[in-house]
Amino acid sequence: MLPLRYADATTGPKDNFIRATFRGQERKKQYAAVAAATSALDQRFTAYGEELERVETFKYLGRFMAQDDSDVQAVRANLRKARKVWARISRVLCSENAKPRVCGMFYKATVQAVLLFGSETWNVSTAMLARLEGFHIKI
Repeated sequence: MLPLRYADATTGPKDNFIRATFRGQERKKQYAAVAAATSALDQRFTAYGEELERVETFKYLGRFMAQDDSDVQAVRANLRKARKVWARISRVLCSENAKPRVCGMFYKATVQAVLLFGSETWNVSTAMLARLEGFHIKI
């Protein structure tokens, strides 16, 4: 009978068992977190005796909040606002025949400020980052 060989000479069956146990504990924590989240979604909230309506997104202090804690709505709103600002400013800059350097300074001072307002609290996904970079490149 041949001796058992492992891919890594430093690990043996005991190390593999410890890793599998650790992965199992991590999965249990994930399942518990999902179970807690679903039970929180099932709760009903009332104010002055009336049940509050459950919505996907809402605006709070000028910022869109989502039920799944996604910041996609906030990014879309900021992109919309930044496009409007750039449309207004570019008309004035074109009518005054402004130099490209001056246009760039206006872009940085106004459009980027509008676009990135509140971004310090965003959880940026790759799709959201692609949209933001696309806006920056397009303009």
